[in-house]
Amino acid sequence: KQWYQRRVRGVLHVDINGSKIAFYNYKPVHTPIRTVYLLHGMKFSKETWKTLGTLELLREQGYRAIALDLPGYGGSSSIHLDFPIELFLKEFIEFFDNRSPPVVISPSMSGEFAVPFVFTYPAILGGW
Repeated sequence: KQWYQRRVRGVLHVDINGSKIAFYNYKPVHTPIRTVYLLHGMKFSKETWKTLGTLELLREQGYRAIALDLPGYGGSSSIHLDFPIELFLKEFIEFFDNRSPPVVISPSMSGEFAVPFVFTYPAILGGW
């Protein structure tokens, strides 16, 4: 498994199975209560959460907020077809230091990624 993280104009990227995944990582000043992963619908991206102020609000309340562009959307490249969809979200979440089980917010189309993950790895999550 090869990981890398780099920042380009405020956006971070991580490599998952050869696919570049773009995300924002908003950390609170103190140790986070827990991490909240924000997915998006078909016509949206990680930018939506930033524009709405959700990332900043969660950070102000003591949560670590991570909004990602799903594979093939926004700043993320497509994921390889031979890579199981439930494994994508698991590997993305495991990249981060989750001090307590994280929460995944998955509106609309992003359920295509979240539902297989939730049913395959329920013990990893604190909420969905």
